[in-house]
Amino acid sequence: MRGGILAPFVLAGALCACADQTRLSERSHISGASFRDVSALTVFIADILADTLPPATTTLRVIPLSGDDPDHAAFLLANTLRERGFALSPDGMPYPGSHSVRYAVSPVGGNLVLELDADDASTTCLYGHTPSGALKPVGSCTSRNGTSLTLRIPAIALPDREPMALATAAPAVATHPLPSQPRGPFPITPSGPAEVPTQTPVVAPLPRPIITQAPLPVWVLLKGEPVRDQMLAWGDKAGWTVIWPVDREMNWIVPVTTSFTGRFDDKESGPLAQVIRTLVAEDKPVKLDLYYPNRTAVISNTGVAQ
Repeated sequence: MRGGILAPFVLAGALCACADQTRLSERSHISGASFRDVSALTVFIADILADTLPPATTTLRVIPLSGDDPDHAAFLLANTLRERGFALSPDGMPYPGSHSVRYAVSPVGGNLVLELDADDASTTCLYGHTPSGALKPVGSCTSRNGTSLTLRIPAIALPDREPMALATAAPAVATHPLPSQPRGPFPITPSGPAEVPTQTPVVAPLPRPIITQAPLPVWVLLKGEPVRDQMLAWGDKAGWTVIWPVDREMNWIVPVTTSFTGRFDDKESGPLAQVIRTLVAEDKPVKLDLYYPNRTAVISNTGVAQ
């Protein structure tokens, strides 16, 4: 009798596990999302995984995308996961001790649904758009615990309204070339030991604490994508609103993939400032103003080559 009672539960568990393995055997896929959406979603996925697993000791096997990848989702996700500190198995191949990750994005009305699987744990999240076009969560994610893994959903702070009226403009970005390498930290010279009186016992000094700095974020400008779309996506990632005119004459195609480092809001050597300076050096009539109180970057057409 006991076996008869337990049998349905055992069967249900087996079916559930089988369903999980079936989903992980399918390829990842994305449909109905813009480049800006894809860029934001890769950050959301990386944040969920980094909040769930220790990146420094975790290897991920990301299930490859099916079909074409016009918005470079695989590259953007891999780059963001490596930024978080994860190791990745090559080409989504099985790797001992790795966690399998699959993602699927589909449109629902004007929103997007993200299904994320990590081993046999899963979560489903709904995303809409702010008035300025940034992707934002709609409601709470629906998660199901796995055998040994529970996906944790971090809080996401995104602007939910249009930027406030702009205050006095910040100085325009200078047009002189930037140094090829970011500035390094100031050198720290250890001070010599203090003079010790002969009658005082010598005490070994305490070890100096090791001061570490978080690595500067990396910003990748992708070949073949419009520069305006990529700057809007960078702004979303940094929590800034980027205002760039919808003008075909100001939405140039990036000719080569390039990486930048630095804080997004650094008006002298930040990634956005470097991109604008590069455009100015190519006689593009653009100017950048940064408004720090409401975290807004405005790119305008000067009308003349600089």
